[in-house]
Amino acid sequence: MIKFDEFQSINQVGIEAFIASATAWTKGMQAMAIESADFSRKAFEKNAQAFEKVLGAKSFEKAVEAQQG
Repeated sequence: MIKFDEFQSINQVGIEAFIASATAWTKGMQAMAIESADFSRKAFEKNAQAFEKVLGAKSFEKAVEAQQG
């Protein structure tokens, strides 16, 4: 039969494992959010630069070239 102290010790180990797992999961989610935000920012900047090139083109042909490049 398991004594109360043994049961409490087993329960404490389970809680510590859960906390470690939750901490690792949280850090992983934070890293994914940072990467996603960085990717979105870079994509927005790249698209804004391409749009500016198209708007600044002196001719229709140059606008098409800028859009394709």
